[in-house]
Amino acid sequence: MDPALQQQIRTERIVRMEVQRRQAKGTLRVIDNMIREIDDQLAYVSQFKKEWLQHQRKCEEVRQEVVKEEMKLRSQFLEEEKEELEKLLKLVGHEKGGQRC
Repeated sequence: MDPALQQQIRTERIVRMEVQRRQAKGTLRVIDNMIREIDDQLAYVSQFKKEWLQHQRKCEEVRQEVVKEEMKLRSQFLEEEKEELEKLLKLVGHEKGGQRC
């Protein structure tokens, strides 16, 4: 084979390989950028989740306080109601007892 033709074939192959290398490098840059964007989005989601969970914990704490206060008030109310009923029963008992005498 002619040495000039062989040299041309080698040169064309080298040029093709260089074009492929540049395309691959460009593709890698695009992929790297996509990975950075995804990492940023994951960091945002992670931070949002962390803040949301903190908010949920605070809401649960407030809910627990409300339930505790409600139970306390309910207990006080029932105790007062019980005392009033006992007074009323004593009063009714005394009136019945007074009528008999």
